[in-house]
Order: sequence, then C-alpha cells, then structure tokens
Amino acid sequence: MTGFGVHLTMHPPEEQFALVRRVEELGFDSVWTGDHVAFNTPLYESLTLLAAYAPITRRLKLGVAVYLLALRSAAVAAKVTATLDVLSGGRLIFGVGVGGENPKEFELCGVLHAERGARVTEGIDAVRALWRDTPATFQGRFNRFKDVSIDPKPVQTLPPVWVGGRSDAALVRAGRQGDGWVSYVVQPERYARSLETIREAAHAAGRSLADFTAAPRLHRRGARLRARQAGVGQRPLQALRPELRAPRTEVRDHRHPRPVRRAARGVPRRRLRLLPPERDRRAPRGAGAARGDRRGDPPASPGALSGPP
Repeated sequence: MTGFGVHLTMHPPEEQFALVRRVEELGFDSVWTGDHVAFNTPLYESLTLLAAYAPITRRLKLGVAVYLLALRSAAVAAKVTATLDVLSGGRLIFGVGVGGENPKEFELCGVLHAERGARVTEGIDAVRALWRDTPATFQGRFNRFKDVSIDPKPVQTLPPVWVGGRSDAALVRAGRQGDGWVSYVVQPERYARSLETIREAAHAAGRSLADFTAAPRLHRRGARLRARQAGVGQRPLQALRPELRAPRTEVRDHRHPRPVRRAARGVPRRRLRLLPPERDRRAPRGAGAARGDRRGDPPASPGALSGPP
C-alpha cells in the first residue's frame, strides 16, 4: 500500500491547527512532527503537539520523525506515548532516532553524547516491555525495573516503532528492532543499499520484514506550485495518487519554496504546495512536496510518511 503524509513545521497555534485539519481534508494518511529539546530553530515539544492534533482529527495517523529517545527516560517516553495512543484512538506511529547533530542538547539533558546509540537501542526494548507487560521487568545498562506497570496500555498494544537514520548502526537497528525505517537525505542508490542492509540485519536476527514499512523522508526545497496549479484543493488526494506514485512518502513543510515546474512536464517527481483554504495566497506556509520514484516500491512493504520525516 502506498500512502502520503505531511510534516509540518512550527506555526502559531491557530495556523498549525488549521493546517492539520486541511491535511486531513485533502486525504493524506498521516501528519508528522520532528523532535528536539533544544535546537537552532523553535520547535514545539513533539508528543505534546501530536496530542493537540488528536481531538481535531479523526483519521490521520500521528507520527514523530524522529523522537530522540536517548534524551529521555524510557519509562517516561512509554507513559506519554501510551497516553497519546489512547487519546488518539490508536493512531500513533513512534519514530525514534539517535540525533546528535547538537551535542549541547545532550549536555542539557545530562546524557553523554557518545552513549546515544546504545541508549536508543536499549530504550526501544524497554518502552515495548512497558507497553506490553503487566507487570513489566527489564534489566539493562540504562533501564532497570521490576514488576511495574504503566496504565492505561496503548490501544495498539505495540504501536509501530519506525527507526530513523542513515548510518550503518541505524540501519542495523531498523532491521533488528524496527517496524519501519525513516530514511534521511539519501539518493536512490543509497536508499536501495540501505534497504539491503536492513534486510540483512533482520535476517541475522531471525525477523520477518513482511509488515515492515519503508518510508522515504524528503527534505528538498522548491516547488511553489500553488493549489490551483497542482489541483490540490480542487481534487482530493485520492484523485492525485496515480500521479504521485511513490513509496510511502513524507511531504515536507518548506519555509522558502521556489518555482519548480518539472511536474507539469511529466518528470516522475512531483512537488505540491498546499494552502489552508481560508488564506489562499497569503496562507501560512503549510505542507510541502511529495517526491515519487516510478521504478516501483522497494522489496520491503512501502510505508506511510508518508515520517520523519
């Protein structure tokens, strides 16, 4: 199954909520946010933002791409995500990653930068134990608990965990532990090689990838195709799907788009700009673009970003 999602950057609250409502109206499958505690641009706290989307949407999957699990206690992350899954009626996709581009962020949270990979690997198992077991017991390097339970449990029992990243360690983590993979700024050739690394890691761990989600996350700037040019707003997403053939693709919010008209010339890469209905040309910057690859979906089942990201 091919799906599409939108990753929204930060806007004033009313604009943010108008955008997410419009994303659902247009037929997208999911909405996404990024995650940092301290970064070079302002960001809402990721899970709090997704919780704010829960009561104003009904169908959209709510995803974070990706949550920097190393910066948080696995127990707190399990509690918050379980609550979010309940409040949204089982719509959470929990993307996790290592991060690390901002070492000061780790210093702020009292976490050694060099431990971030090990913390995420262990944290995934600890979070799942708390989601699943009543009571739960876990003995690890960073997480130790015995006969404890977080309640209520998630609606999904085990919400999908999508591992983000492009390093070999991230790809192995995705194959060994992930329900999906969120790619990050990779060319098609590297994307294909990355999927092979994931398959090898899964095979070595004795895991099947039958239900695995491959989610290309696109960050490319460009393409100010207004809604009337692209047909978005006049046509629902279902009518556009045949023209936007891609593995589950994230659609990204862009602050500085510029005109790109490849789509009109039939190039198999599309960029769409979505505008909230009430603002038209002066609309807040909303959903960005979708890029597709017509060579077909990767061997792993395509995902839904279709996100981070």
